[in-house]
Amino acid sequence: MTDKELRRLSRSELLEMLIAQTEENSQLKIRLEQAEAQLRDRRIEIDKAGSLAEAALQRCLSGGGGRGAAVSGKYPADQQPAG
Repeated sequence: MTDKELRRLSRSELLEMLIAQTEENSQLKIRLEQAEAQLRDRRIEIDKAGSLAEAALQRCLSGGGGRGAAVSGKYPADQQPAG
C-alpha cells in the first residue's frame, strides 16, 4: 500500500490494520519461540549424541580392547598382528 493510499484511510481503518498487524506479530513471535525451542532440543540431542560417540571412542582407545584396540593400533603384547 502506498503512502497516498494510507493517507486516504479513515482512523478506524488504520486502527483495524494496526490491530491485524499486532495479532500477526504476536503469532509470529509464538512461532519463533517454538522454532527456537525445537532448535535447542535438537542441539541438546546432537550434543548428547556427540558426547556418547566420544565416550565410546575414548573407551575403545583407552583399553576397551577388541576392535577399538585394532583401530587405535594398540595391541596387547600377546596379540601383535602378524606382519
